[in-house]
Amino acid sequence: MAIMNAGIASVKYNVTPDSLKLLPLLPLLLRIKELDPLTQPHLTILISDIHKSITFSERNEKDILAYLNNEEQCKRSQRIGGVTERYGITKPIDLFIVIELARLVPRDNLGNPLVIVNTVAPGFCKSDLLTREKAP
Repeated sequence: MAIMNAGIASVKYNVTPDSLKLLPLLPLLLRIKELDPLTQPHLTILISDIHKSITFSERNEKDILAYLNNEEQCKRSQRIGGVTERYGITKPIDLFIVIELARLVPRDNLGNPLVIVNTVAPGFCKSDLLTREKAP
């Protein structure tokens, strides 16, 4: 089982490398299933249901990801809706990624996925999510 949990909520603009860190885990989990067919590997991604309360005005943009990656747009959305709005915008995108990844998982002869790909939304809980970066 692999449980993927993101890092922190931040007000600092930062673009991550264009890769999904969870993708290399899928072949590993498939290999585990191959070695022991009685196991049921899981790839679980923590998400948030905060997307239910955002406006997501960017949803009509021609290239949503390019628009969201624009530093000026990021600053503007933080001024309009605050950090919570900006954080919330990423959550439906996370959900769409998980849905698509689950569709790509190979299936057995009965149509069952060899790896269960799912999400959990534990709700707001005590954590270091709101930890801010320390000044150098």
